[in-house]
This record gives sequence, structure tokens and C-alpha cells, in this order.
Amino acid sequence: MGVLTERALYNYHRYVRLNIIECKNKADELLLNAIPHKINIYRQLSEAYFECYKYLSTASDSNKGVIWPNICVFPPSSLILELCDKLIDYIQRNLVLETSNIQKLRDEVEPFLHLLIACSCSDRMSIKKLTENTSNDLYIVSIDLKNSTNLDKLYDNRWGKMKVYFRNLMHQWSWKYNGKIVSEPGDEIICAFENLSSALSFASGCCTHINEISYNLNRCNTFRGLKTCSYAKLTRGLIRVDNDGVGDSSEINLMCKALKKIEGKIVVDAVTIDLANYCPEATIIEDERPYYIIDPSTIFRKHILSQFEP
Repeated sequence: MGVLTERALYNYHRYVRLNIIECKNKADELLLNAIPHKINIYRQLSEAYFECYKYLSTASDSNKGVIWPNICVFPPSSLILELCDKLIDYIQRNLVLETSNIQKLRDEVEPFLHLLIACSCSDRMSIKKLTENTSNDLYIVSIDLKNSTNLDKLYDNRWGKMKVYFRNLMHQWSWKYNGKIVSEPGDEIICAFENLSSALSFASGCCTHINEISYNLNRCNTFRGLKTCSYAKLTRGLIRVDNDGVGDSSEINLMCKALKKIEGKIVVDAVTIDLANYCPEATIIEDERPYYIIDPSTIFRKHILSQFEP
């Protein structure tokens, strides 16, 4: 568990038993120091994990399959690990013992820590649904997996576990940005957001996370040479929800059929969304249905990492 965590729990239990507020403050302080320590250790072990990952990725027997789904390895240039580093620096720069400052740190950092920890867990996150019998103009994001159908045909249990992991990952990023489930057809997830910033942050977080994990799946030829990554599509439209909570929108059909699937990228519908001021580096591709192509790492840096920079 770690010495810092044990000491924090000891102080917290004393607070619960004796109602000594100093013990609670000491527990908060110790945990805020323990979290960066644990993230740093994970980063240092990343390459060692990859060596295990290569070994397990060539294995098909059931014994090794117990270990395999718990190993999530990021590439050396990982933006997810960069986020971990920035969280560490941010905590250390702002760690002051006054309770008010600790609460401020918790509010800003804890949702990301929860996300990063929960993404490595197999438990499925429960996302809010759209309110029944409503009609709203919302931003709609679809995240899908490349080659999912072909990978299903391999009947490889590891792919089944990987899909569970990816679905949990999608749910965690949706939870972080207050997304509402519209539909989950097959291995795809379709979520609705009230503002463009949340929709793009969700799309960039999902795509970046999936692409980085897929990088090592593909690098190891884990699934007989079949490669995977993310597809993301973003549009805006009126969603009507019936009394069973089922969402329906003509824009969803347009998004799924008229917009292109581009490996590892976010495709934004230029008909319903104008990115000229919001994301000036994006250029319109003139097609039957015009669209923008955005690199998710660009949005990830701009909207997520930048929150924790000096």
C-alpha cells in the first residue's frame, strides 16, 4: 500500500473515531504527497510493463490471460503520462496546508485522478442518460473502434477483454465531461454534450487514450496483424428523447453515414459546427458533407494539459 498511504489512513481513522480535525488535515496532506509518488513509480515501470506486454501478447493459453488485461502500457511520447506528470507538478506547486487550498486542489485534480485510476479498472462506469420526454439541441460525439468486427471473428478472449477496457475508458471520459448517453450500438458509444468544449475534450481524451493503448497492441501484432485505433465523429443537432429514455436524431444518422471515418482522428461536421474561431488550425475538407479533420492530441494539449501548466 505504501508508507504514506498507511500513515494517511491511520490519521483518517483517528479523525473518524475521535473527531480530531488535525488528523483529517494531516491525512489530506499525506495523500496529496502519496499520489504523485505512485504516479512517478508507474511511469518508471512503464517500459518494464511493455516487455511483459510483448510476452503476454504472443500467448494464447488461459493462465497468462488472467494477467494480460491488467497491463495498460503507453508509448514513450504518451500524452496520458504527460498529464500524470503535469498533475504531479501542479499538486507540488500548489500544495499548501490550509484546508481551503487542499479543497481547491481536490476539486481541480481529483476528477482526473479518478479517471486515470478508474480507466485501469474493469468496473463499468454508470453514465447519465438524457432526460426522458425532452428535446434539446446538443453536440453529439461518436467514438468507434477500427477493425472491431474483424477482431471479433478471431474469437480471441483478449480482444473481448480489450473491448471491455475501451468501453470503460469511454465511459470514464464521458463522466469527466458530463456527457449523456444517446446510444451504444455495438462497440460504438454516442454521447451528447451541452457545449463544444466538453464535446471536443471528451473526443480528444477518448481518442488519445485509445490510440496510445492501441499503439502497443499494434506494435506487438497482438491480434494476427489486425490493427485497431479510434474513430471519432462530432456534429450538432436536435435530439428527441421518448418516454423510455431512447434518443433519436436525424443528425446521428448523418454523422454515422455521411461523415468520414479517419483513423485516430476527430472528424467534425462543418455543416453544423463552425470551428473557424474555436480551432483556427482546422481546415475544411470539401465533400458531399463538408468536414474538419482534427488531431486529438492537438485538442488534448490545448484543453486538458494546458489546465495544469504554470
